[in-house]
Amino acid sequence: MKRLTLTTVLVVVVAQVTSVGVAEPPYPPSSVIKSITWHWDTHTTAAPGSDLWPVTWASDGDIYVAWGDGGGFGGTNSDGRVSMGFARITGAPESYVGINVNGGKNPEAPASFPKKCKTGGILSVDGTLYARLNLQDGKWPDVNFGLAWSEDMGATWTKASWVFPKGAGNFKLARFLNFGRDYAGVPAHLAGFVYFYGFKHDTDSGSDNNTYMGRVPQDKLKDRSAYEFYKGLDANDKPIWTSDVKELQPVFADPNGTSGGAVVYNPGIKRYILTSFHTGPGQLGVFDAPQPWGPWTTVAYYDSWGNMGTAGFGLNCDFPQKWMSTDGLTMWSIFSVYGDGARKGIDGHDKFNLVKATLMLLANEDCGNATSAQTILAMARQRNGALADKAAQKSDVVLPYNNTNPVMYDNDFTNDYVDWYLMALASAGDIKYLGISTSSSVAPYNDHVTAKDLAAHVAKRRETVRRGRNSGFRHVPNPIPGTKGNLIRPASGRIKDTRPLGSPGSRRIIEEAGKATPTKPLVVCVGGPLTVVADAYLLDNSIADKVVVAWLDNYNKGMTGFNGWSDGWAAYIVLQKLRLVQFTVQSRPFPRVTKSRLRTLPESEAREYMLAIETDVVAPEGDADGPPAISLMRPDYIRSAKRVSFGGWTTRYGHDMPLFRDDPNGRAIVVTAVDRKVATEEWWRAMKNPAAWHPTNGTSTQSSENDNATSTRIIQAPYPSSPSVTRMR
Repeated sequence: MKRLTLTTVLVVVVAQVTSVGVAEPPYPPSSVIKSITWHWDTHTTAAPGSDLWPVTWASDGDIYVAWGDGGGFGGTNSDGRVSMGFARITGAPESYVGINVNGGKNPEAPASFPKKCKTGGILSVDGTLYARLNLQDGKWPDVNFGLAWSEDMGATWTKASWVFPKGAGNFKLARFLNFGRDYAGVPAHLAGFVYFYGFKHDTDSGSDNNTYMGRVPQDKLKDRSAYEFYKGLDANDKPIWTSDVKELQPVFADPNGTSGGAVVYNPGIKRYILTSFHTGPGQLGVFDAPQPWGPWTTVAYYDSWGNMGTAGFGLNCDFPQKWMSTDGLTMWSIFSVYGDGARKGIDGHDKFNLVKATLMLLANEDCGNATSAQTILAMARQRNGALADKAAQKSDVVLPYNNTNPVMYDNDFTNDYVDWYLMALASAGDIKYLGISTSSSVAPYNDHVTAKDLAAHVAKRRETVRRGRNSGFRHVPNPIPGTKGNLIRPASGRIKDTRPLGSPGSRRIIEEAGKATPTKPLVVCVGGPLTVVADAYLLDNSIADKVVVAWLDNYNKGMTGFNGWSDGWAAYIVLQKLRLVQFTVQSRPFPRVTKSRLRTLPESEAREYMLAIETDVVAPEGDADGPPAISLMRPDYIRSAKRVSFGGWTTRYGHDMPLFRDDPNGRAIVVTAVDRKVATEEWWRAMKNPAAWHPTNGTSTQSSENDNATSTRIIQAPYPSSPSVTRMR
């Protein structure tokens, strides 16, 4: 038996399910499905020695399946053994009858593939059965993939003359997206095409852990030149299709692995469900999405599904639409597993397996956190009006927040102007400002910052707020310490095994996130490492969908600047578990702030304190850590952005840091270009807003309109400039 490396399974589902298991799921919890329950008391088996078992609902009303390396129904591993056979299943799942159609024990027709070929995907459309073929013309994974079809319900088969060729990086068709009887019930916007999934040939494992997608007119399945491939989404969230297979982009990925699965639509809940084994027979993931290309969320994620563990392989997990209830909440799974682990637990090793599964949906009031970009765009337009429309014209990604969200702020150093900008926004009533903290990793992990340096920054941030209040700024929260140190990656590599640090800043995030909602999350603007936010998640993972992190680091390709370097494991946790918007130094996003123009602000302790700041070397005349805060007020600041997900690790200056991979369905957003004029305009609007400067005793609130004007009143800042630090920005 050959292992068929496959990518995913899709089924339609509309309720969020809590993820289950030990390995870390690649996508956030479903916003539609609350849980999936497997009724193992209904588990039945047949056809020992035969594996794979992909499924389709054919024109005659029966379910058709295919198997590999066995005798099929009534046969064994040796009795009736063929390389690939086809069977028909009649009746209800509780009383089905399996009949070998082509090959196997006592077949209706002799085997068309007695010695070679396997299939992991079959489809019935317009009365014809199609099967994707692994031609087994080399050593796995160095094999060609092809197509075969039967116009007599599986009795005889014809092979295509063309192939999806072997070779590193080449696309291999793996699965078809199944709908109803003989491909009935395709939603209108998808009609006329057959959709398929596959992987790129990897010389080691067979798959690169990404799943790709394509389509072909349903009357041209036999014509290779008619095949198109998913290239991404346009500005209106519509898929872009290309005939050039080299341009395809993944629709699903799991860094833990992708193997086995099936694709089906569940009309009862109008969702697509994707199943994928991240290797072993018990390592099953179940995912859902509103479209065949995503965006995906996690229904369940196991390391010992059916108590089968990790030893061996998961080969397939299909949900035939014929056996779904009208409301979509009851499904029956036909699945195939192999290996030592599969012999344990429910003992599903190398045979036909059938089990009932039921879904529980979230209550309607819990389903408000829609994940489609179209929904986010509509919400942003409703909240931000014309500014969001301008932003949408510039970028096809709209930020999941604005100035009406509750806001917290965490930073390491105090040599930026963002503290003052946020105080001005709060004082004018532009934002609801709920928390300020100071966090950093320290020596020896971070040899740029000692514990003493961090204590000085904590004190200086308190002094900054005191001077701001003395200058008339109101509604500013008291600064508190954040995390001191870095999170340590556990030996298991699992986020759940990470030991939290605990800090007043972490607990404040938990407290305020508890008051937020998925549709109105807490925004945490971060200018340093992501430790305090990751620490809050470790202490209380229920905050995951109620927090958005707006962060600044260096580069578009990963979390590999100074802030990411300062705590790479915290960066990974935030990337995997929370919603992230990353701004990058690479895009030069800073508002321009000059000393000469600062002198035009109202004469105050705030002005003199800002004049005394020795700014960050990456923005000597700018607010280096200001971009995340600017985006609260001006969504049109964003010129372009992209969605990403975790793409592996890199090591720099002795620290491991996460890399990105472009992922149209990723939950993290990287801002790749901004309008610096907008940033500068907004920064000075806020700082010169009379509503921010409330009257104080002995402090003038008048500002000069002359950018070169100076004041003779100088108030000495009580602390020297920040410790000399060269950041890897």
